[in-house]
Amino acid sequence: MNMNKKIDTTNWRPFAISDFFVMNAGKYYAKDDYQEGEIPLVSSSDQDNGIMAFTDLEPKFTDGITIGKVNMSVFYQERPFCVSSDVTVLSSKEKMSKKINLFFVTLLLCERYRFNYGNQIRLNDTLKLKVKLPVKNNMPDWDFMEKFIDTHIKDYSYVAKPAKNFLTPKLDAKDWQYYTLGELFTIKKGKRLTTADQSNGKFPYISSSGINNGMDAFISNGYTDENCLSFACYGTIGEVFYQKQKSWISDNCNVLYLKNKSITGEIALFLTTILKKEKYRFSYGVTAKMSRLQNFKIKLPTKQNQPDWDFMTNFIQSLPFSSQI
Repeated sequence: MNMNKKIDTTNWRPFAISDFFVMNAGKYYAKDDYQEGEIPLVSSSDQDNGIMAFTDLEPKFTDGITIGKVNMSVFYQERPFCVSSDVTVLSSKEKMSKKINLFFVTLLLCERYRFNYGNQIRLNDTLKLKVKLPVKNNMPDWDFMEKFIDTHIKDYSYVAKPAKNFLTPKLDAKDWQYYTLGELFTIKKGKRLTTADQSNGKFPYISSSGINNGMDAFISNGYTDENCLSFACYGTIGEVFYQKQKSWISDNCNVLYLKNKSITGEIALFLTTILKKEKYRFSYGVTAKMSRLQNFKIKLPTKQNQPDWDFMTNFIQSLPFSSQI
């Protein structure tokens, strides 16, 4: 929600959340308690509307606001759902529109700074929460809230949909084969570029960082790599990221280009996941230099003695929220 415009809240007044909502605790579910289905199971995750799985569980709530206890993730659930034990559900005492619920979500998120892992928001904490609301004739101004959402949110049409095979089956790797990275990739060294030589621009500068897809800055320098993997050989050794767009990859990384095959987002994600599983094999004394990577082996699904790219693609597409990849 865009809250950049300053809003005059001088005449707003505090209301207790308990004035408008009934609060309910979640329930613990083990993985054996459910199978794949269509009912969202909401956890304290701060991604994907808090949904951790689509299940065959009997829904406990028709709609409502969910608050994750661990990090105070707050979402509005507009379809029947269940929640895990680390979530509190706010069900409106009187029917509220989706826009009003989203307004409350925004206000609750403004209270997030007060809670953290060591100070989780429990049910009693939620009961005591107060938020400031716009008022009209000494009552909450519901019309203002609805207009506010229309003005500040361009798209609030999130619809939770079950993904195929959400409960991902375990991969059976017994028939997979080993391949050296030299067989699969053309490997080259990244190129050195000092901070002094960098100028601001639109190309990601990729270093050996283990976060933000390895990106340290945006630069305008012209040397670029694209549709490749960056493999940190120093720093966070063994970190691998897919670089789809043109990027400058530093000499703290090796650059891996897939041979005889155009790399896609799905194939790249499958390969980077496999490669990251091998990260423990590298250390300060055992760096990921080019000569070592040439002979480094990984195990992949195979068809007719060749990597089964179709299997990798289909597997990634079967994962939850794969359409967002």
